[in-house]
Amino acid sequence: MAVFVDVCSLFEGAPKASVDQIGEDNVNISAQQYQISRFRKRADSQPNEFAAGQLFSSVLERLAMGLALKESNGEGAIESNVTSLANPTVLNGLLSVLRGSEIVSSQKMTYREVWGAIVRCIVGDLPDQINATDVEKYLDALVPEAADPEAEFTRYMDLASGRYSQALYGATAELADSADSLRNPVTRLTQMVDPVRDALPGDNSAGTTGWATAVSDAFAGQVEGGSPLRALFDSVHSEDPFRLAVGPFDWKLDATFKAVSEKPDLAPDKRFLFIAWYGGYLMRLYATANGVPAFRAEIDTWTAAWVLSPKIPDDLESRLMTLLKPARVQGAPEGYSLIPIYDSRTNPITGSSRPQLALRTSSIDMETESAGEALFLKIKEGAKDIRPVLLDFPMVREAMACGEGYSGVTELSDITSPRLERFRAARLVPGDWLDAQRYRVVDGMSDEVLSVGAVG
Repeated sequence: MAVFVDVCSLFEGAPKASVDQIGEDNVNISAQQYQISRFRKRADSQPNEFAAGQLFSSVLERLAMGLALKESNGEGAIESNVTSLANPTVLNGLLSVLRGSEIVSSQKMTYREVWGAIVRCIVGDLPDQINATDVEKYLDALVPEAADPEAEFTRYMDLASGRYSQALYGATAELADSADSLRNPVTRLTQMVDPVRDALPGDNSAGTTGWATAVSDAFAGQVEGGSPLRALFDSVHSEDPFRLAVGPFDWKLDATFKAVSEKPDLAPDKRFLFIAWYGGYLMRLYATANGVPAFRAEIDTWTAAWVLSPKIPDDLESRLMTLLKPARVQGAPEGYSLIPIYDSRTNPITGSSRPQLALRTSSIDMETESAGEALFLKIKEGAKDIRPVLLDFPMVREAMACGEGYSGVTELSDITSPRLERFRAARLVPGDWLDAQRYRVVDGMSDEVLSVGAVG
């Protein structure tokens, strides 16, 4: 028997299996097929539907009981983490972000990474800094004193690094990414989906991709000494998960921000730093509570392609076609593609070109095939099968950057380029060059059929 422990995500529903005894000697084993949920529909899920969610819930339930017995005021970051995540709606948002990090990184979390995520979401990076016996002493030393507002807010920025919505992404009191976010096995995945990386304007309503307008609007009144947290809290609807995620620590942090922003002699560079940092803090808290990772639209498109396989969503299919075979004339959605024969790379010719020999490609048909979590793009050119292309997040993101017949470029182009090169090179097999009409001499914006005949 072979056991594939890494085939299924711990953040998706586990396929159920049944073992039935038939007679004395026969056993019938049946199992459901593994399914991936549309990312947008995860908002309707419950944490206990997923193996990782069950583990999170069990740990948080025990910690919440401990806080109740301790009669804590909940004003610390750790206490606020437990209180916030003990709510199933808030926890479900966190699980969605973790699932998004799996899709973006093309790497599934094992129970080891899940435990690491639990630790970071409760106590931040404290295990890397101190021993377990020194936790209370360490936190007492960080308690801000009622002194200068600037010093108090700076201390609160350090404390806020332990808030779950900051610690999950390795965010610190600095604006730049910390070195820890690349070393830690959890944040190495989650920092890719830090919501601040992709804060699109919008109201986070159904069918839209944007979500960050409410956060940016919350700072409009800050110029007049208002509270950004109160403005954001009041602007969202009563059932928004963000309201459930906000804890006593967040209100204390907001009060110190309001105080330091009203300080008349605060240096302009410090004021900018504090506003930028606190804006990022509220963005992460709001987005994580709502289950919004960076690149949510592309993540949802990938899950849609997996669910609909072998069909491809219409919008993705047209963009993939542009990515795979960009038109000779940029912007022509149904245009043909020309691949240079003697160049070192198989980048299709677009726009004006120096004189060269090229091969005009035929139309292609595409469908997908899933294998576990992997999704492959199967391509046919006429009756010929071309080698499959892995359709993962980088390929989807690169495709979604294309539009109206124009090719796009993203930060993931270095990952997708080798695959596209192999796909295009496979179309230059000599045995397929017999059709003389496909040979073209390209010069400037024109291309003519190459004809070879006897001299004289």
